[in-house]
Amino acid sequence: MLVDGLWTGAILDQHLHLDRSNRFLDAISEFTRSGGTGIMLVHKPGFSAALPTDLDGYRAAYAD
Repeated sequence: MLVDGLWTGAILDQHLHLDRSNRFLDAISEFTRSGGTGIMLVHKPGFSAALPTDLDGYRAAYAD
């Protein structure tokens, strides 16, 4: 909702991944400091440099 030309409603990130090898929870902290009010957290499996090629590889990637 706009009030006097300023947005006063929710600010939602509709597709957010938390990457342990990158900014992880610091990304959420920055989002909220910048005025963000809600997120839709999307699962990001812990794939290494290569995608899993078998069932055990997928289980390991999604276990985190």
